[in-house]
Amino acid sequence: YRAIAYAAIESVAPEVPGNVGLSLAEVNHKALDLVREMKGAQLLDLALARQVEMHGGQVWIDGAPADLDDQLKAPGVGLGASLVGGVPEVRKLVSEITRRQINEFEGYALIDGRDIGHQVVPDAPLKLLLVVAPEVAAARSSEHTLEEIIARDTRDRARDYGQLKHPDDPGEGVLVQIGRAHV
Repeated sequence: YRAIAYAAIESVAPEVPGNVGLSLAEVNHKALDLVREMKGAQLLDLALARQVEMHGGQVWIDGAPADLDDQLKAPGVGLGASLVGGVPEVRKLVSEITRRQINEFEGYALIDGRDIGHQVVPDAPLKLLLVVAPEVAAARSSEHTLEEIIARDTRDRARDYGQLKHPDDPGEGVLVQIGRAHV
């Protein structure tokens, strides 16, 4: 989702009104408004055109490994991932890529995601729901504020498809662990 969000932000950033003189972070955050307006087919076409894939457990964009800091963790990409992750066409593509990646591994694979256990690989032999308080997540994040994390989680729980599960209703066969770590 981060790779597709990055590609979407990059594609619309030149269209951000008044982008001259803004920092990359400011442009990217303003670009999210334009990404919100993109249709599922546009995002899917963009992901295919930019060759968003996974190989050997690593995300690739444009036929090369994605750069963690400059692409996948670029300003606005985390919020963008939540936005594009709510688009059924994008979720279908990412689920297919993830399943293909899982099948390349012999033995076991650890896959992290908000809907892995109930949507992507519901027949996984072990499914965990790890929960962290938004305050702890915000204190650990260099990307998101507390308000952004709460808004993202609220939005992701309200999705029709691929929603973030709640510890009170984690899904069938899911073990729940609520983090008690302090920052």
